[in-house]
Amino acid sequence: MRIRSLTARFVLTLLLSTALPFLVFGVIVRVGMRERLEAQVVRVLLANQSALLAKELDGLTASIYRDASLIELAARKLLADGDVNAFERELDLLPGFHSDFQVVLVADAHGEVRVTIDTFANEDGARAARESLTPATVADADWFRATLAESRSLVWADRHLSAFLHRNPERTTRNPSDYSIGLALRVAGDGDVGGVLHVLVPWQRVQQIADGVTEQLRSQAGFAGAVASVCDPAARVLACSDRERYVGHELGETLAAAVRIATPEPAIVTFADASGVGAMAGVARVERGAERGLDWRGVVEVPSQELFATVRDFDRVLIGLTVFVVGTLVVWSLLVSRAILRPVRDLAQATRDIARGDVDVRVRVRGRDELAALARSFNGMSAQLAQSREQLRQAAQEAAWAEMARQVAHEIKNPLTPMRMSAQLVQRARRDGDPRVQELVDRLARTVIEQTDQLARIATDFRQFAGKRDLELAEFSADELCDDLAGLFAAEQEAGGASLSFQRDAGAARLRADRGELRRALLNLVQNALQAAGPGGHVVVRSSREDDGRLAFVVRDDGPGMDEATRARLFEPYFTTRSAGTGLGLAISRRIVEAHGGSIGLLRAEPGCTEFRILLPGLPLQADPANGRS
Repeated sequence: MRIRSLTARFVLTLLLSTALPFLVFGVIVRVGMRERLEAQVVRVLLANQSALLAKELDGLTASIYRDASLIELAARKLLADGDVNAFERELDLLPGFHSDFQVVLVADAHGEVRVTIDTFANEDGARAARESLTPATVADADWFRATLAESRSLVWADRHLSAFLHRNPERTTRNPSDYSIGLALRVAGDGDVGGVLHVLVPWQRVQQIADGVTEQLRSQAGFAGAVASVCDPAARVLACSDRERYVGHELGETLAAAVRIATPEPAIVTFADASGVGAMAGVARVERGAERGLDWRGVVEVPSQELFATVRDFDRVLIGLTVFVVGTLVVWSLLVSRAILRPVRDLAQATRDIARGDVDVRVRVRGRDELAALARSFNGMSAQLAQSREQLRQAAQEAAWAEMARQVAHEIKNPLTPMRMSAQLVQRARRDGDPRVQELVDRLARTVIEQTDQLARIATDFRQFAGKRDLELAEFSADELCDDLAGLFAAEQEAGGASLSFQRDAGAARLRADRGELRRALLNLVQNALQAAGPGGHVVVRSSREDDGRLAFVVRDDGPGMDEATRARLFEPYFTTRSAGTGLGLAISRRIVEAHGGSIGLLRAEPGCTEFRILLPGLPLQADPANGRS
């Protein structure tokens, strides 16, 4: 039906141009409010609280290791002079020893228990019962054998019921005070190993951290359903403010997957709990947990209905306000439609002009009434739009500079890593009295000189990613590149993580290339492989000469592989599967290799074996003057 009345048309126009935008604005505000609230929850509550939980756990493990190291010093004296009383006196001087430890056991290199000290009440019955659980030798204990192994000087036992405190350590319990953390340290002697120190720390110290985070969320933020947990890499709950989760509790698939791949940077997960109720969680990995042997994750959960209670209240207010505004607009439009039709037409036309992109349009201001004020407001809005367009142009230009800065940051990250690892190794060697300090200092000096030269080169020569740089060609052997990489990763290998080995099968094969650029290309591949393999994994770098005279460098890791979609985009700039990084590593490696007339590609990408290969033109083999062979 066609509307003929101008008043009716005005009413309809006013409703469409004012009431409808108001409704859209209300919906946008509602969505924006939820998004902003969610961002605040992610930033201030879940992310910060999960990061705080992980940080406190990190501090706890550091504190345990620090105190155990002090006990290890006392254990050296005990194994040397056999003075048990002096050993006990030194332990009594440690701040918090009686509250922070349960049992301290010292065994010699043959596993014979030299002394056992507990911090329980000195009751004859309790002490006799505890002493009956202590064996005369621990030579067959897993932690003892692992600690004496060449590759292990520090062994952690995660949450468990200790055989030194419980007659039935295989049972299950929901009482955190029944559990312990074990730490075994190699005790240096006059020769190589003097013995092993084993300490038990009450699991209640971990539980107190989880309870403290939960209490803060419940009392200060008002989230009564908040739960804080500590999980292992397999998503098994180790500690939780909800004691029912100590036995038989399994995390949902979505949350468990996030726990398994957690990083020190907090991640936010939306999931449904076992009862189907929606919830959100912050997940953060203890930064140095894997390095110390306790790869924990801090998890903080809050039900969604508690997080977004404010949004539901806003919905009710929005509905009531919408009804009121629409009713008011209808009544008002019927009363003043004839007087405002002309200004409305002008405003409608100006609105259409702006919709077409003419942000310089202005409407004529007549009188001093509300419509005149509306016209002035419209003109102000138009001016603001023009200003916003200019700001967007400037923002695009700044974004381009920011992109270039990210690329430079990616390039300088690789030289900084070996310098940092070498410095940490020297620092730790000096602290532990390692006799290799001077050797490590020399290695640090060489690494710093080499990598600062590399940084200077990057800073001088870096151009836009699409640009081209001149190569500094020199002749060298293929195996020398392997030697360069071995030196760069030496400190990192001693610090732990995936192991790295080299197979130098290129023999006398040589090539003419920019050594520093090729080293950067291989460095990107090796670092990616070490991260994919993870702790306990293995990476192999092999150099060889192909039958056609080309030189091959193969980097293989035993990580989880990658799916088809990831393979298809591997060498795309800015594509990455990690939460940190710019995604330029493989793209830069390909550009370097192709600049040398070579090729780079993925050979295999299956679970347990991922291989990248670089092929480069090689120089003809030189004849051996001794026998005339080449």
